[in-house]
Amino acid sequence: MAPRPRMVLFAAAGLLAALVWLAPAARAGGPAELVLGQGPSTEQALLGGMMAALLEAQGFKCRRETGLIKPELARQALQAGLIDLYLDSTGPAFRRLLKGRKPPVRAEGLWAVLSRAEKAGGLAWPVRLAADVGPALLMRREAAEKLGLRTVSDLADLLRARVEAGKRPFNLGLGAAALADPEGYPAFKDAYGLALNEKSLLVMDPGLVYQALGESRIEVGLGRAVDGRVSAFDLLALSDDKQVFPADNPAPVLRQETLAGRPELAQILSAPAAALTSAELSRLVYQVEVRHLDPDQVARDWLRSKGLLD
Repeated sequence: MAPRPRMVLFAAAGLLAALVWLAPAARAGGPAELVLGQGPSTEQALLGGMMAALLEAQGFKCRRETGLIKPELARQALQAGLIDLYLDSTGPAFRRLLKGRKPPVRAEGLWAVLSRAEKAGGLAWPVRLAADVGPALLMRREAAEKLGLRTVSDLADLLRARVEAGKRPFNLGLGAAALADPEGYPAFKDAYGLALNEKSLLVMDPGLVYQALGESRIEVGLGRAVDGRVSAFDLLALSDDKQVFPADNPAPVLRQETLAGRPELAQILSAPAAALTSAELSRLVYQVEVRHLDPDQVARDWLRSKGLLD
């Protein structure tokens, strides 16, 4: 892989606003360098740390560019050959690239359709991670286990039984955007027949949903299973057994020519795929956002704990 000038990416109005080129360091005979683009979120920092650690363990030199605020920016940089891979997510990517098409609800199907569509543009999605970073219905773990609730269908059955018995419905906390989005809470309510009235819906800042659950001020909340506060407040994500929300799995994206020249990259990047579940990622986000640990160190420690890194 030919040496490249180092670049710094600046984002503005959804475009690559500037590329500042710096002189490359001499690397004659050195290891192949891969440039990894990542966003500013904690999840991206953790996943970027994992990918970099795995690549470096296999002899690659990995440089990370963190100025790619939006996936569109990373995609432009990737197609222009300015970076070698970046971290995207299957759900938002499907909506961006295949506008108007109804996404398959199953994770494997959505990833397969997206992979085929991207192939025409010269990009490859070699693997998707198990974690789902999309929306989920949450409860306090203790309460859910006491009631025997594991799925949203279980919750729907309980809510109907409470109404029939004349008991008050549960309170559900959620953000205003999720309530207004036809593909958000309304889709969930219709698909499962959730017996909740308007008085049961408490609209709040999305970030307060987790705390309200932890303090038992609401029984159910609409949030994200990978949020660090799920671990902090010992919450449980109920399984979306009717798969109302399309899968939303993190995934590395590369140019096909890069993967063809370095086919071992697919296996390297696939190493954490099955082990990195939503619950695992939530615990890692908690380590960074609540305990204020270094994301790279958290990522490496997790890889070692799974036997994926020496």
